[in-house]
Amino acid sequence: MKTAKVSATVLLIVCMTVMAGCSGFAGDQQAGERTNQSWSGSWMTKVKGGDAETPMDLVQSGVMVFGTYGYGDGTISAVVQDNRLSGTWHEDGGRSAGRLEFVLSDNGLSFTGWYAYPEENFDDVRLGQPRWRGWRI
Repeated sequence: MKTAKVSATVLLIVCMTVMAGCSGFAGDQQAGERTNQSWSGSWMTKVKGGDAETPMDLVQSGVMVFGTYGYGDGTISAVVQDNRLSGTWHEDGGRSAGRLEFVLSDNGLSFTGWYAYPEENFDDVRLGQPRWRGWRI
């Protein structure tokens, strides 16, 4: 009788595990789910208040990220920590520059972030709504 109770308990646990969706093969993932959290790649971006979408290309090497974007010959240099990219942007040959911070989405397919001009307090800017959005292309 004791063996029957143990067997029934084990069977119940196995059934619950299967019903919870834990029965897939190792390595299975949902369609469209991205597991690589690298910032490297091509992005389409839009800034708050801007009329046009602007392409951006980023290359990540370790914790460093460098890139370009299609407005004012823009460049980015930044450091990655977890899902955040923090650094600086430069435009027009360095005549315009400021701080930036992007936050990568959980699936790695988009980001939201902030940028500030030198005359702006970056901490105050970050308290507001994101100013810069991007998605992989």
